[in-house]
Amino acid sequence: MILRYLILGAVLLNGLGLSNKLFCQKKILFRFNADYDLTSLLQTPVTISNVNINERTEDSEELARGADGWGYSTRNTAYFYTDSSSIRSIDNISISLFGAVELSGELWLKPISSDGALFYWDDSSKAHGFSLFIEQGKLTFRARFMSEVYNLTTVTELELNTWTHINWTCAVKNDSIRQEIYVNGTQQVEKKQLLISPVGFVTLNAPVTLGFSFETELPVQQFLGEMYAVNFKSYIPGNSYLTTPIPKDGSAYSGIANYHGYALDSQKQNVDLRISINPTPVIATAFVPYLNDEFIPQGITNKYEDEDYQQTDSLVYISMYHKTVEGTIRLKRSIIVEIDPGDNYRVRRCFRLKGALQTNHNGGIAYKNGYIYVASSGNIERYQLPEFEGGGAEKYQDLTTVYTNLYQVQSKASFVTYFQDSVWVGDYRTSNEATPYLYGYALDTQGNVVISVSPKIYRLPYQTQGVAWKIYNDTKYLFISTSGGDAGSKISRCHVNKLSRTSSPQADTVFNLPAGGEDLSFDGNSNLLNVSESGAQFFQKRFSPWKTFYPFIFIISEAKLFRDIAVSSVKMAPGKTTPNSFQLFQNYPNPFNQHTIIEFEVNKPSDVKLELYNMLGQTVKLLCNRFVEAGYYRFVWDGMDQNSKLVPGGIYFYQIRTGEKKAVMKKMIFLK
Repeated sequence: MILRYLILGAVLLNGLGLSNKLFCQKKILFRFNADYDLTSLLQTPVTISNVNINERTEDSEELARGADGWGYSTRNTAYFYTDSSSIRSIDNISISLFGAVELSGELWLKPISSDGALFYWDDSSKAHGFSLFIEQGKLTFRARFMSEVYNLTTVTELELNTWTHINWTCAVKNDSIRQEIYVNGTQQVEKKQLLISPVGFVTLNAPVTLGFSFETELPVQQFLGEMYAVNFKSYIPGNSYLTTPIPKDGSAYSGIANYHGYALDSQKQNVDLRISINPTPVIATAFVPYLNDEFIPQGITNKYEDEDYQQTDSLVYISMYHKTVEGTIRLKRSIIVEIDPGDNYRVRRCFRLKGALQTNHNGGIAYKNGYIYVASSGNIERYQLPEFEGGGAEKYQDLTTVYTNLYQVQSKASFVTYFQDSVWVGDYRTSNEATPYLYGYALDTQGNVVISVSPKIYRLPYQTQGVAWKIYNDTKYLFISTSGGDAGSKISRCHVNKLSRTSSPQADTVFNLPAGGEDLSFDGNSNLLNVSESGAQFFQKRFSPWKTFYPFIFIISEAKLFRDIAVSSVKMAPGKTTPNSFQLFQNYPNPFNQHTIIEFEVNKPSDVKLELYNMLGQTVKLLCNRFVEAGYYRFVWDGMDQNSKLVPGGIYFYQIRTGEKKAVMKKMIFLK
């Protein structure tokens, strides 16, 4: 039967004189964006009925984006306010697919009602169609093939009055259909099932309606709330796009680079297809915030860089400076952004610097005992972080300091990190400049940089962007980040005995990364944080753009960084290359109060079962129970059990078991 459909499809294509490539081209099929003019080539022509499209600024964003604020970008939204509000494409949106089907889409919206149609791309008189709607707070993605309906519904409810990013995917191959829904970078639900009727040549030809269903087939009709953007695509983006959480920085598209919106008939590659593959496997990514406001990420640190830090939060801080596409800097003050991995990497606070280095290219930052140390232009400047009070009103703050917190150092001060009662400040230099060095300055008990004592000095490679120290197996290692522009970046691991003042460090291993790699910092789980500047507007939209697009804060596991050392220390039988076929990593953050991330790696294809238990040994939730290919896998647990009920705070265990009957268990703490 399937063969008959394939032959029929091929005959139709040949008869029309059209190639299969034309039908399967990866492109945007439909796009609505509230910031675009209705006549723009960036947007599908639509008619609007009872929808109010205006500039709207959230209360928490007023200081940064209001009329008398910091001068950050503003955005429009489409407000659906009545039971007859809708946006509808003027023409039918059409696509023909032969054989395999791959379709996806995304929505950026803020619902105020727990029921309503989000989009309807369907015509009940035809064989195929798609729709997405909210019913009793839960999302349902509805696909029709050969007039048969396949529904996929989330378990958890959407948060009302909150901006939410949704991705959906649908793939038909051979005799099965696979559907997925992602919310804010987390896969909420996935289902693969056999097709009731075979699918061969597929033609979708119907208008797209946003916010309303003109058909009676859906149980709900009217959406109430705001939409910023919606699109449909004739392809499925990679996991690095679908599973990356949104920082919710308040800009248009909230962290995803909206400046890559190309005309619908453009041959330029869409932004989600331009994300580079990291040659070194990573265990988590988060979109860099404020890219749409022309900021460039530079430094990164976290509270666990301070070995004396004993609290449970896992906040990450990145430094950013302002640079336009034309190369102009100092138009806006440099910022330090506080990001909460425990809250899906959302921006918690954004600090604007008001010190001597307030508009500098601050290439690195360090944390120690409540202070952030910033390095630039031959100086280190210290800022004290204010206590977090909560409530959202303090998202944007000026960070002040005094002149006595400015320390002139020997270094060019391109970056800085903290390690063992010292701040280590280093030089970024090209090969036609002076020799670069790393200088270790001691801190006194008050956190002041002691510049009256000669620092410890090590030679660095040219083009060093940042460093981080790590003790592993009672041995010190220095990790060095270097960048070569569009040629890519590297992280070198150097034994302390291979460092000297007179010669370049000798790396015992090197990890390759996409272009744009910047500063480094080890977190509380001994994993390495890194940040890439390759997604910034300056590097993407100037006259000579980088080919790399990797707009992430990302994490490399300690296991990956020291795999060769860990393996070499184990006595293995002849012919064995690894002691285990899998590895379960410690969850992070841990302890946690909202979300925690669990990762594992398998070295070969295997059946994997990942399960959560309470102190009584009772199963709380089954996170994974399927066959997986070799690679890294990441799961987010939000404290909900199998029935979507919040579990009590306390100690929990998670265990991985493979088809080889091997099992490993680890402990976590859930705070409420």
